[in-house]
Amino acid sequence: MSLKDNEFIYHEKVPELSGIREEIKGVPLVKPIQFRIDDPEVAGPDIFGRLVPMEAHEASSLYR
Repeated sequence: MSLKDNEFIYHEKVPELSGIREEIKGVPLVKPIQFRIDDPEVAGPDIFGRLVPMEAHEASSLYR
């Protein structure tokens, strides 16, 4: 019968905080890209465009 590593993962002793010498720093894993959120290629077509015409929505928002 062989012992598997997964059987002993949680049996390892947790080191004391003072025993950890170097500080662990975060590292960005992805590089951001610039884009415009209102670009049709990014956002796709307006899904609410046919629900309420933009002119009616703008007119109703002026009097609130």
